[in-house]
Amino acid sequence: YDDNNTDKNNANNVNLAGVGLMCSVPPSGNGAMTMRFIRRSLRDAWKITAGFVMKKAITDKAICRDLFFGGTEDENGISDEDLERYQSYFLRDT
Repeated sequence: YDDNNTDKNNANNVNLAGVGLMCSVPPSGNGAMTMRFIRRSLRDAWKITAGFVMKKAITDKAICRDLFFGGTEDENGISDEDLERYQSYFLRDT
């Protein structure tokens, strides 16, 4: 090891024994959270359903902007060109 606590011989080698992945969904599922959200705002629940389940975020700029960036172009600096780029990524990854 040198003064920076790095092994001079193995500076580029990384040995992994495994990877731990965490999931934010509770064992009981998302049912209770979903119902709270629907009771709070049926309009927002519809936007989420349309955007994700019906994949409208890929084609509808307004839904995409609202779900992922919020507000308008002036408020958050995401231009229509940036939005179209992100939508192309969503389409590619579906």
